[in-house]
Amino acid sequence: MVLTFFQGDVLGIFRYTDCEAFVYVINPTHAEVKLTFKEIHFLQKVSFTERLADCLDELILPAKSGQDFKIIKVENKI
Repeated sequence: MVLTFFQGDVLGIFRYTDCEAFVYVINPTHAEVKLTFKEIHFLQKVSFTERLADCLDELILPAKSGQDFKIIKVENKI
């Protein structure tokens, strides 16, 4: 499944299966951006926001950059 989210000008793409998830966030602006999880707007319903908050809250993206990472839950289920 693919979900999208944004905070201001920052765009995020979140892909996941039953066992793993991948997040990619893009900052197209000319300024550094600090994500605040409470200010992120999800375009679809998300049931596991706690795991996303751990990864995205307080994340600093340099100007004109993107960052991707993989999330795997210990029990091998998201």
